[in-house]
Amino acid sequence: MLRSPLPVLLALALTLGAMACSEGAPPSQGEEAMAPAPRPLGTLVLEEGGEPCGDGDRCIRFVVTCPQVAQPVKGYFVIDDPAGPSRGTVAMFSGGEGSGFLPRGSARGGTRRAALDEVRDAGFRIVQVVWDEGWTGGAPEGNEGLGKLSCRPATATAWISDHLTDEGTPLCAGGGSGGAAQVSYLLSHYGLEDRLSLVLPFTGYWMGRIDLGCLDDDPLNASLHYNDGARGFIDTTMGYPRGEGPCTKRDQSQRATFEEASIALGGSDYVHPNTLVAIVLAGADQVGALVQGHTYYERLAREGSPWVYIDIVSGAPHGLGENGAAVIRDLFLRECRPHGDAARAS
Repeated sequence: MLRSPLPVLLALALTLGAMACSEGAPPSQGEEAMAPAPRPLGTLVLEEGGEPCGDGDRCIRFVVTCPQVAQPVKGYFVIDDPAGPSRGTVAMFSGGEGSGFLPRGSARGGTRRAALDEVRDAGFRIVQVVWDEGWTGGAPEGNEGLGKLSCRPATATAWISDHLTDEGTPLCAGGGSGGAAQVSYLLSHYGLEDRLSLVLPFTGYWMGRIDLGCLDDDPLNASLHYNDGARGFIDTTMGYPRGEGPCTKRDQSQRATFEEASIALGGSDYVHPNTLVAIVLAGADQVGALVQGHTYYERLAREGSPWVYIDIVSGAPHGLGENGAAVIRDLFLRECRPHGDAARAS
């Protein structure tokens, strides 16, 4: 049974209902085994210089090195401070490989940038995490996988918690598409629940069950099987050119790597007593992110995590469209606050 602080809105057409429930995705042997410890965080070192972020923004450049990943990556924080005292900090992660950001005063950001401005105007510090060349690139033929590579956003989030969050105020994290994957790995694989009051993955992603996406030999899970674009992306995370790696080749010998890299399967923790996980999916998604994203909600609900919310926005495309920005804004304004024991103690 879902236990949620908010109403559950499952606005799917009946024809999509069977896919969204994903009843044909049974736990694998790995899910029933004893959960591993959270993966180790890396090291974030600041760098001087770099290009300006845009009008009104300030930047902090950095390099992240992770113990289970061969190659360091560079990135930067784009910071918008509130005009007055901070009510909290919102860390935002962009889609794809995470190299985009929404500058203030730019029409390019549209309604989503306007929504961020409203959150800032309400008293929250906005920190956009931007990766120079993306966070998903694996070492050549290293078979690292996204479970290890997500050390990069996890390490960045831990640094934000330590250095850009005012004492006594919450830290919340959100992201869409590939950014939704970044924030989901923070809890499932890296144990950052003690630092995060709200995690808001929106518009879905491909990484919920990578094993079922790549190894499409099970017709019961046909809705989770990858298209060629998703396969090529997973190939790159394992260090191969698109179309030439183990996902495209349906390499059964990599099943364990696919499983441990999956958000809804390979993590260490799916019960978060003090962290609200609010998942917003697009009902008219056309890239496979709806059903893959739904697997994370299923795992959290099945494990009994007490603060879980899901909204499947009927008719919305991948990215959620214009109305989606308001949904995300309202969730941050309403729910970027302590939950569970942390709320009772405040």
